[in-house]
Amino acid sequence: LFIRSALPLYDLPEATQWLCSASNAHVGTAQLKLGFWHLPDIWRAMKEYERAALRSEGLRADARVAYMWYSLAGRNGIADATSFRSAATAQMTDEEIREAEQMVRDWQPGQCPTPSS
Repeated sequence: LFIRSALPLYDLPEATQWLCSASNAHVGTAQLKLGFWHLPDIWRAMKEYERAALRSEGLRADARVAYMWYSLAGRNGIADATSFRSAATAQMTDEEIREAEQMVRDWQPGQCPTPSS
């Protein structure tokens, strides 16, 4: 007999906290995941309940933030981060790219910026 659990498969607030902690410790795979959570193309591919869950955590589709996380992931050894950053760049204006590059320069461990922070 298969019993389906009514509990969610994951706890988004806790997942966000762990990803932020790992990102602040320079874990490139966590930074890559946070980039995915912000890329507008990824948001369009999500189901509405997934977008709603991320919005409830203060996360929004923002290519600038995705670019920043992909840049940091690349610095921390994630080879694919460059191609994901290029995908983010394709969705950005020149001004947004400059802002994103400044976000990369300004980032310090202990920060887990989202568009709402």
